[in-house]
Amino acid sequence: MENNPALPQTLMEVIRYFADPVVCLNFMVELRWPNGVTCPRCQALEPKFISTRRVWECRGCKKQFSVKLGTILEDSPSLG
Repeated sequence: MENNPALPQTLMEVIRYFADPVVCLNFMVELRWPNGVTCPRCQALEPKFISTRRVWECRGCKKQFSVKLGTILEDSPSLG
């Protein structure tokens, strides 16, 4: 993602770009799981995405998780 001309370059561009919760989620997913989403608890592949809540449900351990689970953002307000 470094030096990507499609990414915002100024503070105002950043504010506009990340105002969309879908953009925020997609950005965080790409940073955290560049090779595809995996369960942070059991590392199972291809969890089911629940779009209405913006969380995944693991097909292995059956637990739900967000992109923020286990990060410094875990207790922050939701991404939308």
